[in-house]
Amino acid sequence: MLSQRDVKPKTVLKQINLLIDIADLLIKAADICLALLDAIIADAPFISGKQPEQKLHALGFVSGFTGDYIINSLQELNLKSDFIKVKEGFTRINVKVKSEEETEINGQGPKISEEELNQFYKVIDKLVDGDILILSGSIPSCLDERLYESIMKKVEDRDIKVIVDA
Repeated sequence: MLSQRDVKPKTVLKQINLLIDIADLLIKAADICLALLDAIIADAPFISGKQPEQKLHALGFVSGFTGDYIINSLQELNLKSDFIKVKEGFTRINVKVKSEEETEINGQGPKISEEELNQFYKVIDKLVDGDILILSGSIPSCLDERLYESIMKKVEDRDIKVIVDA
């Protein structure tokens, strides 16, 4: 069985604030035959994003059972989180099927309201000089495609390093 250790993390060396928006399900199969029932060799759910050895504070939106999975996974790793719980939908699941070729199927994700986005901006306002903010993943389709730009503008007057991995 695969584990999160099978996924090679990138390490960043300071306080990290990470925007998490998805849970991944990695599936390995010997062969995939479309229109047939295929057996898997191994599977492993894991939260997406960076997994540094340093202090991590995970930020973002979660919803439904997949959101609970992300929160519980971070708690098991003794990592701090400050998520906005979205009322409609559930945290998206990306399915990655690995065989001779790799296929990815990305979930839709929750519907984030204006009120929930404003709650998230209040969390961003708590960041302090010296923090590193990693904006990772696709911007949900229900939000403005310039969301990362908007977040970067909110922190530009502080000494916060921003890394975009999208």
